[in-house]
Amino acid sequence: MRNVIYYIQDMSQLGTANDNQILNIGRLLSDAYTNDKVTFLRKIKVDSAEYFNKLITSQLKPAIPRLVFTNIGMLQEPQFTLNAARFLVDYTIDNTVVLYWPYFVKDGNTLSWDNTYNNSIKFENTVSLERMDT
Repeated sequence: MRNVIYYIQDMSQLGTANDNQILNIGRLLSDAYTNDKVTFLRKIKVDSAEYFNKLITSQLKPAIPRLVFTNIGMLQEPQFTLNAARFLVDYTIDNTVVLYWPYFVKDGNTLSWDNTYNNSIKFENTVSLERMDT
């Protein structure tokens, strides 16, 4: 659903593996860096979003439209030319997007690692961040 991102705080909420594509963003980016540091560093300087999208897309199975992103904090790294919130929202065009987020959520549009909200991912008001109950 466009502009709707769900979050869960417990991976057991997902149901069967056949219904979900679980992508550990931190691991994916770390592996890309480890496998080819020169290319990784060159591509993130030009267009991090395009490069990360290619990495993620290479892992997707078209028959499973629910994407579950874990370990998304790496998207916040300052050396990446990337708006993490917008990057995640772009996947809602063709998929149901679920974030594994066992931390804090504020005002239905901000994800934070702690209750100070100094280090956070804030979505625009046009994006609905909803807790997934089932």
